[in-house]
Amino acid sequence: MKITRGSDVKMQRVRWVMEDWIPAGSLTLLAGREGLGKSTLAVQICAQISTGTLEGELYGTSRNVLYIHSEDSREFTVAPRLKAAGADMSRVLFVDVETAQTDSGTVILPLDLGSLEKVIVQHQVAFVVLDAATSSMSSELSGKDDRAVRSYLEPLAQLAARQGCVVFGLCHFGKRDGTDTGKLILGSIAWSQVARSVLSVARDDDSRNLIVTNTKANLAPRTRSMEATIASAEVETDDGPTEVGLLKWLGETTRDARELLSGVDEETEERDEITMVIRDYLIECGGSAPAADVLKVTRAAGLSDNAVKKARKKAGVRTGKDGFSKGWVWTLEQDRTLPLRLACEGAEDAHVHG
Repeated sequence: MKITRGSDVKMQRVRWVMEDWIPAGSLTLLAGREGLGKSTLAVQICAQISTGTLEGELYGTSRNVLYIHSEDSREFTVAPRLKAAGADMSRVLFVDVETAQTDSGTVILPLDLGSLEKVIVQHQVAFVVLDAATSSMSSELSGKDDRAVRSYLEPLAQLAARQGCVVFGLCHFGKRDGTDTGKLILGSIAWSQVARSVLSVARDDDSRNLIVTNTKANLAPRTRSMEATIASAEVETDDGPTEVGLLKWLGETTRDARELLSGVDEETEERDEITMVIRDYLIECGGSAPAADVLKVTRAAGLSDNAVKKARKKAGVRTGKDGFSKGWVWTLEQDRTLPLRLACEGAEDAHVHG
């Protein structure tokens, strides 16, 4: 055991490569739905770092970036996007792995971690993009297993801290809705737990703009959201002009990506439907009925007994034993049924007097 006294710890301030979003020397994740433009956003950040125009710790100094990709073509997509974003292409590095079978193999982590660190040191890389983060993960590791994800991400986080660079991984959200973005990332919750910062991107269906929010920001003093749009840009290639996506920042916003990711709470919606079925039947029965009869009705409606019993309280139903039998009875609370009874009585009186 190696002991370090608190008095010997050299405390440091947090340095931000991108204010309140990307801490220097950290593992940061960018997560969002498929096809929203996460790669285009990552390319924009890379371009600004390569030219020293990104506001933050690296502003005013052009730095090298390393872009590790597997989903998009380097020649047709990644390089043209970087050029469209104004990157200094001489400071953009790509890496391939030479094996006995090919000279263009992909990086596999943590297997190639030592070689990757040598590249970072040799070329003084300030920013490393993993597009996508799961693509560089060894096939022997499962993205759904906590320990496997930690054995993949923790060495990357340690590398970033040692070299003072940023490792920027792109992750996908699943189809479910919710505000807990750590749980939305496909696979284990460890993806968001290990990362120092998680940026979440979502689309506003009304404006069609993107909202990016630091949904995990342990070191940031505030929640910061930026709005952006993706436009089409023409880039000259060796084969002629081509169209690619270009991200344009529109400035800070009070919107939060989590608002757009919350969606409809399907469980609440289902519970409301069950509540209506229970209440309608009990009202037809005068406000009370044997529990067995209520469950027969809800089963006929395709509802499970467990879900019905959970929704019972919200429906304003109390349970009790029938005084003349051993069976349970479900009864609507009086304050819930009174307005209905008055309305029904009023309607009957009107009918009689009419």
